[in-house]
Amino acid sequence: MPAFKLIPNDYILRKHPDVSWREWLGMAWNDIEWPVVLFLGIMSLTLGIVGFLQYPSPDGTPRSFWDSMYGSLQLFSMQAEFASSALLPFSLQIARFFSPTLAAYALFQAFMVVFKEQLELFRLVRTTNHFIICGLGEKGFLLTKDLRKRNHRVVIIEQNGNNPRLEICRELGAIAIVGDARDGKILVKAGIREAKHIIAVCGEDGTNVDIAGQAETLLQRKQGRITPCTIHITDPYLWTILREREFVKAQISPVRVEMFNIYDTGARALLHEALNLSDDSRPPHLLIIGMGNFAEYLIIHAAREWCLLDKHLEQKLKITLVDPLVKDKLANLQVRFPLLTKTCEFNPQKHSTNWPKLQDTIFSLETNQENPVTNAFICLDDSSFGLQVGFTLLQLLEDHGKELMVRMAEDSGLASFLRETKNPGFKNLSAFGLLESTCKIELLDDGAHETLARIIHEDYVEREKEKGLTVEQNPSMIAWESLPDELKESNRRQADHIGIKLAALGYGIKPWREYGGEKFKFKNEEIFKLAKMEHKRWRDEKDQEGWKYGEKRDDIKKIHPDLVNWESLSEDEKRKDIETVKLIPNLLARAGFQIYKLHG
Repeated sequence: MPAFKLIPNDYILRKHPDVSWREWLGMAWNDIEWPVVLFLGIMSLTLGIVGFLQYPSPDGTPRSFWDSMYGSLQLFSMQAEFASSALLPFSLQIARFFSPTLAAYALFQAFMVVFKEQLELFRLVRTTNHFIICGLGEKGFLLTKDLRKRNHRVVIIEQNGNNPRLEICRELGAIAIVGDARDGKILVKAGIREAKHIIAVCGEDGTNVDIAGQAETLLQRKQGRITPCTIHITDPYLWTILREREFVKAQISPVRVEMFNIYDTGARALLHEALNLSDDSRPPHLLIIGMGNFAEYLIIHAAREWCLLDKHLEQKLKITLVDPLVKDKLANLQVRFPLLTKTCEFNPQKHSTNWPKLQDTIFSLETNQENPVTNAFICLDDSSFGLQVGFTLLQLLEDHGKELMVRMAEDSGLASFLRETKNPGFKNLSAFGLLESTCKIELLDDGAHETLARIIHEDYVEREKEKGLTVEQNPSMIAWESLPDELKESNRRQADHIGIKLAALGYGIKPWREYGGEKFKFKNEEIFKLAKMEHKRWRDEKDQEGWKYGEKRDDIKKIHPDLVNWESLSEDEKRKDIETVKLIPNLLARAGFQIYKLHG
């Protein structure tokens, strides 16, 4: 019998918005089940004792207390005997039906506990096209809830069998396996060969990398659809190194490894939500309080977007930084990302992030009428103190219309209150829940290859619109989210092949760090070679899908007039491929990468 809890968990105290009432009631019952069964068992035993004390023995003599207790216990196993002619007391009538029912229920639950793993394995046999989540920490838990909310099949691998989140996830409908996800046998047990996606969010970066390597080994002979494997990397240095290797090898592996970092993903999401750098009505001046990992990525992505908009040619992006170690941290960041020096104008303020010294900094900024702060981002590690700073700043700047954003670890508690409150005085203060905003299914579109594939499609749609075409004329011009899986996969293959084409010319791909990385241009002879390779890639893809050459295109019969060699291709079609490869540097920059010349 599992240990019961007299204090219910958060799901009982209040219904979580991610679960239905049926799931919530199930989790509530799971927490109070055994205390209720024990209470009912004692009540039934007591009713039986009272009933037997009132019910005479076969020889007509009164029963003793101990005889009555023995008879009441026999009720649970349905072994108690009654005289057919005697009228049973009401309490005994209740006990003789209720006791065996409770015993049967307890026996059934004990059976379920003992054979839980075997039942899970039985469910696994029938599970296909599912998500495998390795690691049930906070990130894995949030991902599981989001996937189950959208009715996706989920299999969890968690090394700690005592993790309390295991039972909650099982109640949500996920299958849970206790074991080490680096073990190939455990991954096979989780159905890796039939999985739709593998997500590794264990606490250690090395563990997540090992899981990806094990997945590649297990699936190396797999034919057909490529299996994505998304792994979380926390360390910023390891993140940079691994991202440089994402495009190194040819994508012939049946596993497409994607990496994500909640700080990187969250910073881009926050900029998209809270800042419009293309707005020419007022020059932006960002105030960032606290320089942790999240703040660094915020600066990097803001600078990259400023470059892509060519705003840096007119003026640098003004950023004021407040942190006790701001000078050392900024110098380190500028060494790692040289583009920041020529793109941004920094105003480092070496102050404690505690009041009242922080107040003095804010007041000094407000007296600067030439470059007033337009957006403030509070990126302190202590979420509660960060929100406190946000409320105080709101009072100081209430007449200035500043947009204040507080980065919170979770989108709950005070952050939830701030989002749901109708107080107009809080309209310029927002909370950004880092974990909730990043640990959801949308992050699967955030890896390097997936991001690049999405950008390729968005660029294709824009070019088709410039030709005057509409969705009715070209059904492929729909949003990425609505695009059929086969067309998404086609864009992914095009993204995968960029690294192969560039390697053939002696170029590599790395995270965009240098100034001017987005302005890279190919030589004319390189453009024609890339265009030929792109056309061959497209032909090979169509051949694998069963398309044939024909003078008139027919998508139903899979006939296409351009399934010829480069020399036989029309000039218009050649021009399309040429324009496509010319855009590679810009597409990579929009995904956060740049091209560089390989040595040797």
